[in-house]
Parts: sequence; C-alpha cells; structure tokens
Amino acid sequence: MRRTTTIATLVSVLLAAVLAVPSTARAEERPSRWGGYGHGFAGVLLGDLGGQGYGLAASTALGDGAGPSSFAGMLGGGGRARLGRYLMLGGRGFAVIAPPKQGIHGSARFLGGGGGLDAAFVAYDDDRWLVYPYLGVLGLGVELDVDSSSPAPRRIGDARIEPEARVQLESGFAMIELGAGAQRIVFGDPSGGVMVGMELGFLYSVRVSPWQIDGVEVQGLGGPSLNGGYLRLTVGGGGAHTLRRRRGS
Repeated sequence: MRRTTTIATLVSVLLAAVLAVPSTARAEERPSRWGGYGHGFAGVLLGDLGGQGYGLAASTALGDGAGPSSFAGMLGGGGRARLGRYLMLGGRGFAVIAPPKQGIHGSARFLGGGGGLDAAFVAYDDDRWLVYPYLGVLGLGVELDVDSSSPAPRRIGDARIEPEARVQLESGFAMIELGAGAQRIVFGDPSGGVMVGMELGFLYSVRVSPWQIDGVEVQGLGGPSLNGGYLRLTVGGGGAHTLRRRRGS
C-alpha cells in the first residue's frame, strides 16, 4: 500500500511539474502541428496485482508464499494522433505478465491483456522534445493460473482444487489511467524521425467482475484488481507537420 501511495505521489508531482513548465512554446504564436506517433514499449508495474488478497496463502489453499503479486512486466504498443497545438488522441494494447508466486502447496501466476484510449495535453514541444500528461480509459482481461502440487485437495475461496491439478481463474475490469510522458526525436526532424522516451503513470481498476472458474463464480477470494504505478520505456517514430497562421490574416 505504501509503495502504491508513493508511486501515485510521484506521478502527481510529475504532472504538476509538466504543467508548470515555462516555455515560449505556450505563447500565442506557437505553431499548430498535425501528425502522428507510434511506438512499442516495455516497462514494470508495481502495486496490488490480482486483488485476491491473501486467500491464496491460506493454509487450506496454496500456503505461505502464494500471496498477491506486487510486481509485473508490461509489453505493448500503440500510437497517438497530434491534433493541433495541444491535443493528442491515442490508443494502445498491452500485456501484463507477473512472475509465479510459490506457496507450500503450489504456485499461482497473474497474467493479463487489454487496451484502451487516452487523451493527452501537449505541455511542451520544440524541434526535438514532446512532453505531455495524459488521461485514459482501459479494459483488461486477466487470468490467475493456479498449479497445485499437493497430493490432497485444496480450496481457493469456495472452489475445490483436485490433487496436483491446474486450474485457471478468469475475470476482467475497466481501469482509469493517469500519467505523463516525454519523447525525443533522436534521428530525423520534426516532420518525421525515430523517437525514444518514457512514460510514468498510475492505474486504478473500476467495474470489477468476480473471479470465475469455467464460468462459475468463485466466492471468498475477493474481486480482481490492478492498482499500481508503472514506468515504461518507448521506442518508435513519427512526426508532425507545422501549420502557421499568416500574420495579419
């Protein structure tokens, strides 16, 4: 919980800094740019991943060590359309992959995949740099792969797990995303080039569906969630054409 709060605080500070950037690019004569950017990304996600609480670590389930995941990797890609001076609209798809959590009687692994849309505000741009906060809405389908190594039956919530069996719990939910990013053109010019950058953000799950096994709801395990902060590095390309108003027109 402290880790999630710290990450949320860092994101808030970064957003405040981005919006407070003093720049002549904010002046009225700032050019209007139209174009697009695409990128792939890889990153890390820290927080409450899974939302199953400590139900998996119960003595009747998988035992100590099989608690909720707090770390995962992110892989994906997407893009944004530049629409004038300040607005970008974008979308992305991504996967979330957490390492297995090993308990006394077996292991569990949290996996997910989804995508969504966002709107970004261009806080600063010049011939090389693009800095922006963004707000998005995402959807994620998740699964919890449980592998029992016990010679005796186990219970996860009210679901019975047969000896040495593998089961898959499934769910899905929507998420709100808040973050800030920076991109730099390293090869090329503003009209087109190779870009690298980073994004720091926070995810919060809403409209959660319960865990299910083969379509049957599992009681006593808690609703799934993905609440945490992330840092991702991006590599891609794109550019924008500048439209300037004629003086006196």
